[in-house]
Amino acid sequence: MRETAKKSPVRRGLRYVFTALTILFGFAAFLILTQDIQLFPMAVTGLISGGYSPEPPPPVTRDFVSSFDGRKIEVWFRPGTPNQPLSGYSAIFFRGNGGTLMNFAHIQKWLADLGADTAMFNYRGYGATRGWPNESALYKDTQAVWEYLKARTHADQNHTLLVGLSIGTGPAAYLASTIQPKLLVLLAPYSDIPAVAAQQTMIRWIFPLVRPFLHWKLPTAEFVSQLKTTNFILAHGQKDGLIPPDNGRRVEASYRGEGVVYSVFDPSAGHNDLFTQQQSNLTKKIIELTR
Repeated sequence: MRETAKKSPVRRGLRYVFTALTILFGFAAFLILTQDIQLFPMAVTGLISGGYSPEPPPPVTRDFVSSFDGRKIEVWFRPGTPNQPLSGYSAIFFRGNGGTLMNFAHIQKWLADLGADTAMFNYRGYGATRGWPNESALYKDTQAVWEYLKARTHADQNHTLLVGLSIGTGPAAYLASTIQPKLLVLLAPYSDIPAVAAQQTMIRWIFPLVRPFLHWKLPTAEFVSQLKTTNFILAHGQKDGLIPPDNGRRVEASYRGEGVVYSVFDPSAGHNDLFTQQQSNLTKKIIELTR
């Protein structure tokens, strides 16, 4: 009886350790298996809704662009207002990962009101763009939207600006590294997905277990380092708890080109209110750097 009594605390301790390890590895497995959903949560909604997308507001038109594998990418196109500072320019806006395109229609309108013919599109699994998000396809879909814009507006890279917000900063920077546009604007960028994942409160303590299995990279800073003469605007909120502002500083520091760089780190802005806080300032700088 004494031996059993002496062993029981050890056994209990082993059970606690086993339980803790089970929870630890179970949570790590959950994060690994759901990384697509964490980055592109509306893809689940797309499956449930059967590809619902709201009607675009006039004068926006909805088009469908064929990507490399025949997948149809939903694009909203808004013509620029004539006789404005950006008349003759074309723009692509890369949306965030929440809501529908309607939630970002005000940013498309802002660019069009400045004169730029502006396209924005739904990622795979979003709205009427069917499928499931993956990084390789995202790059190719981005290229397909650029080809569409060139055909529709006769755009050339010297009269093109690319604007990315949050998750959209990665594909925006990718396309910029490919076509070398006149101007790249990144709002709340991440340096890469592993870096920003490591900063999330619920993940940082388990990140060493998760990192080898992350298949999303989206190396925004690496893409920005490949810019040559493109002018570059970066804005980040100092109160951004989703993508901490040190990501923006790493992206800014990665620029090696010969263009003009303007960055602002707004002490009063968070993640979702950054554009509202900086719209007036961004307008002035975009006009200045596209002259």
